[in-house]
Amino acid sequence: MTNFLRNLVGTIYSAIFGIILGAISFLFLLLVYLGIHLFWDSFILKENSKLLILIVCLIGGLLVGLCEKYIGKYPKTMDIVLEEFKTTGSVEYKSLPKALVKMFTVLWFGGTVGPEAGLTGIVGGLASLIGEYIKFGFKKSEHIHIETNSLFKRIFEVPLYGIHNFIDKNDKKKIKNIKKLFYGVITLFTVITIFLLLHLDEKISFITKLTPTTLNTRDFITLIPLFIIGLLLILYSNVLDKVVAKIFEPLQQYKIFHGILGGLILGLLAISIPFILFSGEHTLKNLIIQSSSFGVITLLLIGLIKLLSLKVCVNTGWIGGPIFPIMFSSAAIAIAFSHLLGINSSFAIAIIMGTTLSGIVKNFKLTTILIIWFFSINTWPFILIVAFLSERISKKLFKNSIPE
Repeated sequence: MTNFLRNLVGTIYSAIFGIILGAISFLFLLLVYLGIHLFWDSFILKENSKLLILIVCLIGGLLVGLCEKYIGKYPKTMDIVLEEFKTTGSVEYKSLPKALVKMFTVLWFGGTVGPEAGLTGIVGGLASLIGEYIKFGFKKSEHIHIETNSLFKRIFEVPLYGIHNFIDKNDKKKIKNIKKLFYGVITLFTVITIFLLLHLDEKISFITKLTPTTLNTRDFITLIPLFIIGLLLILYSNVLDKVVAKIFEPLQQYKIFHGILGGLILGLLAISIPFILFSGEHTLKNLIIQSSSFGVITLLLIGLIKLLSLKVCVNTGWIGGPIFPIMFSSAAIAIAFSHLLGINSSFAIAIIMGTTLSGIVKNFKLTTILIIWFFSINTWPFILIVAFLSERISKKLFKNSIPE
């Protein structure tokens, strides 16, 4: 009974900390959105000056280069964070302030990368810090033996002195199970809090609800061709990984120069195609609305060049997440082929996006969870199938993964 109550109290504290962590993560996304909205939408893009866009991207490149040289190679990518957690059981959190400075610089100055790298670092790092406090106590009193006859006092002193002071430190299995329980609860309530807060403010939410999909025979016939197009897009991404990395590898030691070079390329691409700027989670809706006025060639170029810009950014110090640029690119290409094939655009986006994202990040579960909210429920089984097959095929055919 004592162990049950103690674990229950620890779980409650973990849930509370998870809610706080979710609110902090939402604040990060809010600041990213506000920075882009105030900096770009309300001023730079409103001026409609190509020269101004180029100058801002160059300034961003300079700042990225300075951050790279004096702060370090931050933020950590999602792959690095997950590998660190698997290896050590926790995520290093002391570098979070540095990572945030670099992340805001990259995102506010229009980098073609997503916020998920910074968000993963925040959630992982702070969850590890909270986990340490719950285990060892806010007073870091793990060597203090607590003596009291009050059962409830001992139970509720968990956050003060840490749960390790109330269990046998040699019981490794029990400690591991408690650790899994607390981390799981923290993560669960963090995710729930983020999604609830995003739902309250649709402007910040990265989910773009597409029109309901009414499937017909033509859609089913094009399922395999759309899947193949997604695989070709994965191949294109992998080729870009190798080529762009090889081009910029000699410049890696020149941090400031290669940051500025990245800004120059980003600016030149953005002058030609404004959709190249940013990760794409907030501009996807505009692309879909305006797509009827674009030709097939234009849509294909937007998708292909967006992916190119992502690779250039991550290889010139503009580090960030690849997920949302991949989603945006695959959506642009899917819309182009929906025009060519005369099929429902939402269905085309669902198949090509599910195939491409799963094949590049090599995780069909993450892909499915991320993108099903964009589509009507009758497309979910198709997304799950193509994502599963894409991951399996990509792991066999494409050995290299997304750039770090």
